[in-house]
Amino acid sequence: MKHKITPWNVGVGWILILALLLPMSVVATSYNTISIDGNNADWDADESFAASSSSTAYFTWDADYLYFGIAHGEADYGSMATFMYIDADPQSTPTSGNGTTNGYAWGDNVVLPFNADYVVVWKNEYESDYIEVKQYNNTTSSWDTYASAASQDLNTEVNFRIGIDYREVRIKRSIIGSPTAIRVTSFTEQQWGSYWRYFH
Repeated sequence: MKHKITPWNVGVGWILILALLLPMSVVATSYNTISIDGNNADWDADESFAASSSSTAYFTWDADYLYFGIAHGEADYGSMATFMYIDADPQSTPTSGNGTTNGYAWGDNVVLPFNADYVVVWKNEYESDYIEVKQYNNTTSSWDTYASAASQDLNTEVNFRIGIDYREVRIKRSIIGSPTAIRVTSFTEQQWGSYWRYFH
């Protein structure tokens, strides 16, 4: 379940965790730089993954950034919050090492299939969109805010845009320790609604 993100390593496989936690393996031919513009036209075909609830997830990387996108009929709705969980030091056993399986979310109790040590949260609420990166603190067993930005900020660490039925985010690799392998999964919920919408 490790996802190699070394930009010079061509033809590396990855696994995406789906709603039912069934793995689907896909092979990427190369890394790709994505424009954060609320449009999914610049994603390569091998960077998209069909998933639950008629949604599609996108994932790729380049030498400096990780890129993640979601296409869904509700992706641009107000009061939607997406949480992208990252294990930046994956061990051979998914639940060993730093982090927690208790996923940070607002309405639901999310149990993760691996120990996540970072979560990227991006919220769509009309004029008050924002994004933040939280790091899990093993000493206090809590999620501490590490970086944040409003969606329209030209922020070099985290940045996102929302388009029609679509949202995407860019995360600077160095703020999660410039890992060479990660595990990643995402969860989207109606903000404060206490129920899930879709899980990748």
